[in-house]
Amino acid sequence: MNTKQTNLIRHPWQVPVSIQVVETHAANNVIYLGELAVHCESSFPMGAKVMLDIQIPDTDAKLSGKIIWSYQSEHGYLLGISFQSQSEAYRMRMIEQVCHIEAYRESLRTTEGRHLNREEAAIEWIARYSKNFPQVVQVNITKQ
Repeated sequence: MNTKQTNLIRHPWQVPVSIQVVETHAANNVIYLGELAVHCESSFPMGAKVMLDIQIPDTDAKLSGKIIWSYQSEHGYLLGISFQSQSEAYRMRMIEQVCHIEAYRESLRTTEGRHLNREEAAIEWIARYSKNFPQVVQVNITKQ
């Protein structure tokens, strides 16, 4: 499969995510939106419909998507996940911004010794990085 016209969002490794297969062969005739790259320890079947549970405190961060690509990496696998509805793709983007803010907050704590609360970290991250955060676009999937 090839993916084209994407604006990949990379999930930060600092925020844990669990992935569970819901269906092994999801329909291919559906247009998918958004593209999320997630590192994990094990491989998942190509085309499988999955449920992601992103570990963010005080947030219901469960998403339903489809594995559209997979690469073995130095530390396991890098999975490409896309979404069947515009609302789910935009929800993924919002959740991922929260993940990036949490990773930013942790980075400031470990590298600079700065302890920001969530709101302070969000204000700072938005001012610095939100304009460059990937948008949700259509993912065209073609079989090879």
